[in-house]
Amino acid sequence: MKYRRIASGCTEYCSVAQVQNFGISFLNNLETIYHPDCRFCVNWNDGQCSIFEGADNP
Repeated sequence: MKYRRIASGCTEYCSVAQVQNFGISFLNNLETIYHPDCRFCVNWNDGQCSIFEGADNP
């Protein structure tokens, strides 16, 4: 999946779970830390992440 491929190599990836210190949320699970996914990154911003947008356009 494109979101995981990009996030796994992203140096700016920070999961929502890490930022919220594992607080109560449907987004907070260990999978978002051990299996990065752009959609669960604090930088995602509804798909307006400049890292994601530029990842497939070298």
